[in-house]
Amino acid sequence: MNAFKALIPATTLIFLIGCGSVDHDSPKMETNDLGEVSPFDTLKVQFDKDLSNFKDEVVTANSAVEVLKVSGSSVYLVGADTVLSGLPVFEAGKARHTVTFKSVEDEDGNASGAQSVTFATYPILDKDGMVGSKCKSNGTPSASEALADSVKFYNGTDFEDGLTFAAILSGDYNDDCPDTYDYFRVYLRAKDTLSVTMSGNSVPLSVSLKGPQIMAGETGKEYQTVFEFDATSKNPSIDTAFYVSADIHIYGTTNMKEYLAYYIQVSYPSGASTDPAPYVLTIRRSTK
Repeated sequence: MNAFKALIPATTLIFLIGCGSVDHDSPKMETNDLGEVSPFDTLKVQFDKDLSNFKDEVVTANSAVEVLKVSGSSVYLVGADTVLSGLPVFEAGKARHTVTFKSVEDEDGNASGAQSVTFATYPILDKDGMVGSKCKSNGTPSASEALADSVKFYNGTDFEDGLTFAAILSGDYNDDCPDTYDYFRVYLRAKDTLSVTMSGNSVPLSVSLKGPQIMAGETGKEYQTVFEFDATSKNPSIDTAFYVSADIHIYGTTNMKEYLAYYIQVSYPSGASTDPAPYVLTIRRSTK
């Protein structure tokens, strides 16, 4: 052993031992597809190494985006298409957003080539708010957003495939146009089941199904509450189903095969904060 050491200078030994630890690999994205997201989301682009000397100018896109922050190996993006109730928004209903990082650098100075990440955004089906000097609201059944007729969803999607869209309760953000209720209209028959899933909301919200409109000459409430579901602070998402019984449907018609308008109501639970609350709804209708 001693003879072997004598044949190799100390400086050469240091080089042989240390050269294996030198990292020449540039940062790489861990995924190039973020799927379909809400326009209100903050997106995280994850690299396999911590980034250094990051400049916003390296980011280009086919839609308006903004770098919110860079933390370690993560870059956080928000939309810059518009602002709703103080929240930044990606262009909604776009099938393919592409964000390209022309070059990113790690802490060892290794710079990458161009890398791109793609995603799609859900449509925003919530048109309430200030229009010029007037407040437009979908906070009542008569002003509800039309999601479907008796055949298909508004965009031609089959009921079984479901429809996913984004919306927002702006709460008291604008004193001249408060937004504490959203109504969405669908058409159902007796024995239909409407499945409703809510996600993307960081605060608990309430979802209920109302309808049908009571026939002329009948007494009682204008719209029956078929079912109501309140999320909780521990689990703000909702996954539930509303069944239309004959006992409910008969308030609007004696024909159980006739389609009638029913209304999905989204609101703040009693006593909850009324800060702006974006959310995502997925609905499906099934028929026996």
